[in-house]
Amino acid sequence: MLNYAIKPIEDTVGYMATCRDLPEFASAGDTIEDLIQHSVEALLVALDIYINEGIPIPLPSKIEQNEQLIRLSGMIFAKVYLHNSLLQSNISKSEFKKRLNISDEDLQQLFNITYNTKWEQLERAFDIIGKKLSISVSDKN
Repeated sequence: MLNYAIKPIEDTVGYMATCRDLPEFASAGDTIEDLIQHSVEALLVALDIYINEGIPIPLPSKIEQNEQLIRLSGMIFAKVYLHNSLLQSNISKSEFKKRLNISDEDLQQLFNITYNTKWEQLERAFDIIGKKLSISVSDKN
């Protein structure tokens, strides 16, 4: 899972937040709970910017004092790593699409942060770039 740390700041009309790892991130809410809910959406928008720009997505750093963790799903985690791994490989997106034997629309969906891609498709995608997708389960701390 991806756990990005945000820093909530109280202001005159509620709360706002920033994220050290993703300068494009900004969120606000009337309450802390509202801020957290809006922060998930804002993180997805920030990640989508990196994907659309074709630049590596910064991975989360350790949480610092007065920060709050925002947890993103395993699917989003896989797509972020797929995006970064493809950028690090010597494979162009067009060659990647050809090797996967998928359409332009399927390629867009594969990297769409909010689209629920089949895990089998993600496994094939990682395999093409020489990576193995694995899922683990651990006890909560």
